[in-house]
Amino acid sequence: MCALDRFFAQYDLSTARKLLSESILYVTCEPCIMCTGALRLAGITKVVYGCSNDRFGGCGSVLDIAQDSMPDTLPLECTS
Repeated sequence: MCALDRFFAQYDLSTARKLLSESILYVTCEPCIMCTGALRLAGITKVVYGCSNDRFGGCGSVLDIAQDSMPDTLPLECTS
C-alpha cells in the first residue's frame, strides 16, 4: 500500500486512476480480503498471482471480493 500512496502523490487523481486501470499487478500470493478490496478501491482491474491464499484469499479462495458488488468500483480480474 505504500507504493500506492507514493503513486497517488505523483499524479493527479484522474491520471492516477487511468494509469492504474490499465495496469496489471503481479504478486506471488493471492491478495488477502482486505488488500483485494483496497486494490479495487485504488482502481486496479487485473491481478496475476502465483499461489492461492487458503486462509485469507480475497480472489475466491476464501471470499470473492474481486467480483462482489462494490459501489463505484470495477470488478478485479484475478488470474493464477
